[in-house]
Amino acid sequence: MRELFHENEYIEAWLVDGIIEAMYKPGLREIDLAITKQVVKDRLEASKGVSRPLFIDMNKVVDVDQASREYLSDGDGIKYLNATAIMVKNQVTKFLANIFIRFNTPKIPTKFFTKKEDALRWLEQFKYMN
Repeated sequence: MRELFHENEYIEAWLVDGIIEAMYKPGLREIDLAITKQVVKDRLEASKGVSRPLFIDMNKVVDVDQASREYLSDGDGIKYLNATAIMVKNQVTKFLANIFIRFNTPKIPTKFFTKKEDALRWLEQFKYMN
């Protein structure tokens, strides 16, 4: 069952079978720290203190600035998340995203995918962790 989890000017998110599925809105190509902080603030409020896995579709996003990458790897950026699967559009983007993992190692399991089905399958193992 799919229910609206949260929506703001940057992102739409749904809760689907215990997993948060999020997608940045069309036209949003670059993510800076101000956008990142707003998205995280809203996610924290919507979470109501319950940790869940997150699937996020980054296919349309071209760039995430360094400050945002650092913010998303620790503290509030990962609060109430127990794993993150990030969908990217191709292998080149996946390669660049893996650089993020090397330099801004998130404190929760984080993996990049090019297929949504693979990402959701991987997140299943984290659905009931707190």
